[in-house]
Amino acid sequence: MGCFNTGFKYAQYAQYTTMQRSDIKTVKSEAEIIQESDPKIESFLDRKFRHSRSFSTRKTYKSAINKFVEFSDVKLNLHSTDHLLTPIKNKQLDPIDVLDDYFTYLSDYEKPKTKGHLSSRCISHYLTVAKEFLNAYGCKIYNEDVKQRFRTPKISNVYEEGLTKEQILRILRNSFPDLGDVIVIICASGMRIAEVMQLKKTDVDFTKKPTTIQLRASTTKSRQSRTVYLTSEATKALKDLLKRRAVRIEDYDSNEYIILERKEGRDLNTEKGYANAVHAAVQNYEKMLARTRKRLPDLAKKLENGRNAIHFHSFRYWFKTQASLANQGDFAEMIIGHKDLAKTYIHYDKKTSAKTYLSIEHALTVADLEMIERDLEKINDKQTELDEKIRRYDKYCKIMDRIPQEKLERLFLSN
Repeated sequence: MGCFNTGFKYAQYAQYTTMQRSDIKTVKSEAEIIQESDPKIESFLDRKFRHSRSFSTRKTYKSAINKFVEFSDVKLNLHSTDHLLTPIKNKQLDPIDVLDDYFTYLSDYEKPKTKGHLSSRCISHYLTVAKEFLNAYGCKIYNEDVKQRFRTPKISNVYEEGLTKEQILRILRNSFPDLGDVIVIICASGMRIAEVMQLKKTDVDFTKKPTTIQLRASTTKSRQSRTVYLTSEATKALKDLLKRRAVRIEDYDSNEYIILERKEGRDLNTEKGYANAVHAAVQNYEKMLARTRKRLPDLAKKLENGRNAIHFHSFRYWFKTQASLANQGDFAEMIIGHKDLAKTYIHYDKKTSAKTYLSIEHALTVADLEMIERDLEKINDKQTELDEKIRRYDKYCKIMDRIPQEKLERLFLSN
């Protein structure tokens, strides 16, 4: 610590400690301009995108960097990344002190609209991105050194109560047709909403039982392809969706998207244009779900973290829960694309995978009355079979009762 000129740091931002919230908003807009034009920030974001190939990841990092630049402006009076990095490299500023003060800034920060504070998860993410950025330009910040100075906030997980079939049915009854079909598809397959948005006609095979969907690696969060299935109910929902979008079910060679639309000025053949189209499609369905929630005030609840209690991931949770209750938890993990060490060596062949799915189809069906009637018919057949066995057993018992006890004993002894 003796080699750092801490007086430099505090002298620079002392005049800002009493800055009003309105001034911070102004600085924030200036910080956004700095970020967009700063080559170091753009280079850092490009490297993150190069690894993930995800515009969403790039956007998340961009937001975090923007907050760090805002802090540098407000608290340190350093208006560019060069102005921040130079005193750190010259040992006039301790990078861990900078992160410590950034932690305080984030903890005290109030959101302009809600006046609420940032969550522990958000603060931890912002700190991690700031540390990665400083390390990327030679500041050499080690985790152990950071732990000696301060501890990052513990991330608290808010419990989310699972949905019931009755709740899902109410949502479906109050939904737009396209939204209702997508919800049924997610409940049956465990797909993410963005994965549903990117489905092509060639991904779906209606000729197999159950209906099979091959998710392309480029469309999944983990960038790994996987196979998912649809119940009879979800198959009907997907066919209804195709009909409303004038996509011929018979055209199995059609390479067109089921939901993504080619609009004027949007090129799905470019990486950015495609990402924007997916984002727009997801946002469109998010808005439809928001309008549906408003129609059901008792279901339009907020969790402790401010998140809506009902969101698209809720239906994905429902799929995993239902499959687990049907004693197929590991299979469900594979279907939804989760991986851990325990499941690395669990591999189903296609026939076994389809058979396993069919065994839990009843648990993943929300409101297919025809399937319920078929199941009832099977139960009735079983009941008839059991009744016949009981009738035969009773007849046998009556015959045995008429045989004298002594004769029965002689028969048993002779055998």
